[in-house]
Amino acid sequence: MKQAKAEPVKLTKAAAQILEAAIELFAAYGYFGTTIRHIAQKAKVIPMTVYRLFKNKPSLFEMALRTVIARSVDQAQFLKTVFDNKDNGNVRAFITAAVLRWYESVPQQPARLMMYACLSRNEQWQGLAYSPLEDIIEVLAETLDEGIDKKAKPRPNAAVAARTLILGLFQFKITHPKMRSARQEKAAVEDILNQWWMGIFPPSLANPPASKST
Repeated sequence: MKQAKAEPVKLTKAAAQILEAAIELFAAYGYFGTTIRHIAQKAKVIPMTVYRLFKNKPSLFEMALRTVIARSVDQAQFLKTVFDNKDNGNVRAFITAAVLRWYESVPQQPARLMMYACLSRNEQWQGLAYSPLEDIIEVLAETLDEGIDKKAKPRPNAAVAARTLILGLFQFKITHPKMRSARQEKAAVEDILNQWWMGIFPPSLANPPASKST
């Protein structure tokens, strides 16, 4: 069942300062590594102001999660737009290009908060965090299923394949070492994609011959 989408909320100046501080600290140190005192210090207010405006830490974390999701580009729509404008080339080429573009468009800060929410025992947080990912997985699965319908025997499970790739790349986005350069990160993501293709396609389709230039 589809979860309710996160919506942006209008805040007072003090509340906005607290929220921005909370987003930064929750993304950097996680839910349990961040305290109200740390957030208050970052926002340059007293802890009592945080409690007055946001009640408690769980309420503030949920607001931070809703805010970063609402600010983010609709990733599923982004991916669908890329797929809808694909060339009539081989399925591996256009899916690889689209997934790479999607990965590059994912901000790390929202990804980190979504991960913490997914790992929590709070069903409301889990629903908020999983909903955007489920939408992305659904778009990729549909496109993959259409592309491999007549190309692979036996056909791989498109839903499982899409979930494996998206969750794997999502995890990599938030855990790869900060010292890795953009070039190294892109190479690593391409390697993940190559391994994924080899896992779902027979060798002849996982490694299609390079097209000849005319």
